[in-house]
Amino acid sequence: MEVSIVYEGNTMTVREIVGSFVEASPEIQEILGYSATVEELVWHLPEVIVKEVLFLPIFFILKLVTLPVIGILNAVLIPKKKRGKRLLGLVVGAAEGLLCFLVVMVPVFGLESTAVVFCNEFKNSDNEALVSLSETVEKEFIMPLEASAVTKTFDRIGIRSVCTKTFDALSHTVIQTKNGTKDVEYFHTLEGALPVVNAFLHLKSLDISNIQTDDFDKLNDVFAAVSDSEEMSDILVEVTNNAIKDSVDEEYRETAGKIAESFVSNIIEKNKETDGGVDLEKEFTAIQTVMDVVSNATSSGVESVFAEKDVDTIVDTIVSTDVAYDTFIDIVKDEETSAVLKEEIVLDEEKKEEAKSVIDSYLSEKQETATPEEFARIQEAANAIAGMLDITLSELMDPSLIPAA
Repeated sequence: MEVSIVYEGNTMTVREIVGSFVEASPEIQEILGYSATVEELVWHLPEVIVKEVLFLPIFFILKLVTLPVIGILNAVLIPKKKRGKRLLGLVVGAAEGLLCFLVVMVPVFGLESTAVVFCNEFKNSDNEALVSLSETVEKEFIMPLEASAVTKTFDRIGIRSVCTKTFDALSHTVIQTKNGTKDVEYFHTLEGALPVVNAFLHLKSLDISNIQTDDFDKLNDVFAAVSDSEEMSDILVEVTNNAIKDSVDEEYRETAGKIAESFVSNIIEKNKETDGGVDLEKEFTAIQTVMDVVSNATSSGVESVFAEKDVDTIVDTIVSTDVAYDTFIDIVKDEETSAVLKEEIVLDEEKKEEAKSVIDSYLSEKQETATPEEFARIQEAANAIAGMLDITLSELMDPSLIPAA
């Protein structure tokens, strides 16, 4: 890794060359800024490339070095006068030739495997450059290789899978995750990251307040793709967190990031439990309602927290969900997140008192009309809203103590 190479007139290491590519590309820098895990993968690329590239020359150097040993073994095991030596030599030579050819094909088939995943992911991307690149890779690399007689023969006898497994084994590296270090097969991990990178490109152009059905379809595909991978789940959480933060007003950027991080993490977990049974459209609508409340509470120019939606609509929307409801309750109970919320909220005492009165009235009404089970859920959501706004609600009177009319 520390070997110096002359690149564009400068003496640089492999790692420094990759760094120069990153610095020269604002698009790559932007993506890396959105996900620490993707950044970790990018900076491990030089190490993995060196492993894959050096595999070929090291194999043939070792083959040359062992020639004297092979000569001695031949002299001992196959005496000159032994019949059939020539035929045996032809067999051994053919086996050696096949082995050498397989070694050469390891990076070819390994890269093709990753290229296929890349093309399948980005041929319908929102990014025109990636669409064009995927079409070129498919036309110039994948299709000719798949059409060759060598590939078809190797497929029949199972040799290609040996090559790709060797390629994957060479790409083992240790990356840093939020839960510590982890040994991974680099290209498998990279392939898993592609749907999340595609989601990032889509999220960048997404109007969070006006998500369409097609957007939910794409998000569903992403959540399904990352559900079995800790690294990819981390990337999706990081990317969504930063995309949401960039799309909201500065007044509640940190709060929005905390909400997004908790929300996406909960969706991933719920998806695992229900095998993808989360209604994303319903959940996103509810979490957007929460964001609207936060937006009003952090804006000094808004007359009331409930200026756009009344408290009935807000609570009803939240309690009708699973993930958004749990997320909202959790973020208010979490001390770190709650501290961020209170720091960004700018409600004066008059607005707090007005919000308190509205929520108190709503709860008094619901206490009489809702079932005990429904009211318990409603009260928890209302208490969470109050906690988020840093207000204390009035204690509700026990209905049994209210005298009959």
